[in-house]
Amino acid sequence: MLETRFHYVARAVIIEHEHVLLVRDQATPYAYLPGGHIGLGESAIKALAREIREELGLDCTVGPYLGAVEHGWLSDGVDHIEMNHLFWVTLEGWPPLTDPVSKEPHLTFYWVPVRSLEHHRLQPTPLVTLIKHHRTIQGAWWGSTLD
Repeated sequence: MLETRFHYVARAVIIEHEHVLLVRDQATPYAYLPGGHIGLGESAIKALAREIREELGLDCTVGPYLGAVEHGWLSDGVDHIEMNHLFWVTLEGWPPLTDPVSKEPHLTFYWVPVRSLEHHRLQPTPLVTLIKHHRTIQGAWWGSTLD
């Protein structure tokens, strides 16, 4: 029987001048949105602001809730299930389209044109749809990689 791990996550959608901020862990071949795990008893908004502060050393404004995406993957015999809560976020005191310097040496942050997002292996993959159509989405958005 497979071991299963559940991840409860808050992610930032940061779009400036039709570019979105992505992050890549140097140990993986894919990109994801900034953010991270929500601690037990911690609100998603506070967790997201904390993660941005820890990873970038920047304050941010966590804006409206965008929606959620559930995601599953298998790694080293462990079945991972992740629930991502997505929020609009604005970085404070950082010039637009300037790559932020990570406070965590294994992470690299970089801006990507929204129109070429599919070339950056963004995970979970339904996020490509959300970001490419961010101007037309109304209400809470939902995506999933689960069957």
